[in-house]
Amino acid sequence: LKQRLETHQSVARCLCLALEFADVESRVAFLGMTLLNASLKLAMSGSQRVQFAFNDVLWLALSVSDGQGGLDEYSATAMFEDSRQMKSLFSKVLVKIKSVTILDQ
Repeated sequence: LKQRLETHQSVARCLCLALEFADVESRVAFLGMTLLNASLKLAMSGSQRVQFAFNDVLWLALSVSDGQGGLDEYSATAMFEDSRQMKSLFSKVLVKIKSVTILDQ
């Protein structure tokens, strides 16, 4: 987690782009548990700018604008502690995000 701030933000932006362009039924399955769990860890630690960037990744991956289905799908296969942390982040942060801007104009 000690890589440069800009590197983490760029990785988050690329994951957001991949999620936006992916024509898949499940964004949770598309991203996979490893990347979702890594995104969760980065959304909960490090600098605030990195947290914001990975909050966007999770917002898109869990399809928060469509309700709780993505969270339920994640929680069905995640380890208990990861599921608990994701549910907390979902209810305290992700549901408050209205939209995600991937690339600045």
